[in-house]
Amino acid sequence: LIAVPSNLLPEMYELLMHPASEVMTCGGPGPLLEIELEGATLNLEPQDYAHVTSKRCLWGHAQLKLPKFMRDLEFEEEDNEGEMCKAMLMALDVPEPVGPKVLILGEPVLRRYYTVYEHGTQPR
Repeated sequence: LIAVPSNLLPEMYELLMHPASEVMTCGGPGPLLEIELEGATLNLEPQDYAHVTSKRCLWGHAQLKLPKFMRDLEFEEEDNEGEMCKAMLMALDVPEPVGPKVLILGEPVLRRYYTVYEHGTQPR
């Protein structure tokens, strides 16, 4: 996950959500996530920061537990909007002096940029 301040989470989550491809992956068209660091820019493609989930899974289960008169007016029991790519984000508020503008670049960044260096006497 990428940890972001809680006040940024809802907007980032909505901006990065996009439909999954026909083959149920997040490798198709979707927003590029650029993280600017001092001296470098990390570019994450949709397949790096998102995973496939159904929109119904995200909101439908909670809606089904409510009486019909309390449900979201746009919710339909037979709603089938298809699969969505959901950003792997979580809220984390870090107190001062380190925070509050702190991002923790977790698994999505490591999967794309992590490199293993093996120190040895003989090259392979």
